Amino acid sequence: MRRPDLFASTGTKEVNFFGQVKLRGRSSYLSRFPAEDHRKILLDASPSYIQNRDDAAERIREVLAGDAVTIAILVRDPLETFFSHYLHELKSTIGRPSWRRQERPRSFSLDDPAVMARYLRPRAPAVAGFKRVFGADCHGWHMGALFDGRLRAELGAVLGAELGPFDGTQVINRGGFVPGYLYGGAQGLHFEQDGARYRVPPRALVFVAEERSEIQAYATPEEAAAFLRLGESFTRDLVLQGDALRPLLDDHRAVCEALGLAPLRQSLQDVVRLSAPPARLPPRILCRLQLI
Repeated sequence: MRRPDLFASTGTKEVNFFGQVKLRGRSSYLSRFPAEDHRKILLDASPSYIQNRDDAAERIREVLAGDAVTIAILVRDPLETFFSHYLHELKSTIGRPSWRRQERPRSFSLDDPAVMARYLRPRAPAVAGFKRVFGADCHGWHMGALFDGRLRAELGAVLGAELGPFDGTQVINRGGFVPGYLYGGAQGLHFEQDGARYRVPPRALVFVAEERSEIQAYATPEEAAAFLRLGESFTRDLVLQGDALRPLLDDHRAVCEALGLAPLRQSLQDVVRLSAPPARLPPRILCRLQLI
């Protein structure tokens, strides 16, 4: 679907402008995009607009009152959405050493009811708000439509443009894994990936999170211990009674009803099991470490 002649982005998938506490104006929003691209279709793929706020639709309409706005909401299986949202925040905010916008928690496990509640928050009110505010300009598709060609054809018709096929190999910021940490300590640390051995330098902290991976050249033992403790708390395998996730199913049905879609899931098993593999380091990080 990449059409640089037609679409423009900020260089990151999620702008998150309308999820901010303080709402700024149109010029501030447009400043996120290259000035030479303002006549193109601007892409903003921010799940936070339905995850964290119920009034995002009104905020968008207020700021972009004179602009043509098309809303596309992709719906996936509610269990996948639930766990994916948690894993996304581990790699992008909560667990990422360079993230310092809020106080970092000492632990972040789905066994904690407060953490669990964060990902059970209903999205249907926000989705209904988008449908109410944007009407026929708000469209919903199942996530599968992205891969089977339906979204390409139908969204192209909405935009009046021919879109290319979606290439799943070029997904930016791929998720579905549990991040972790490596700390060099006083003597350095050896580790193995794909049969090769590498060395983390003394006092260096490595955040292992696929393309979100980072190297912090120096971390105090106290700082490293806090990150290692945080990483140990991350949920890798989750086993829950289905009734505990009933709000997810109810919300999924309400979202689908608002968008005129058939629910992807009608029931939950008595026991729900979710798991994710550990993250790996990408070549751009491995090349900065000593190969032993």
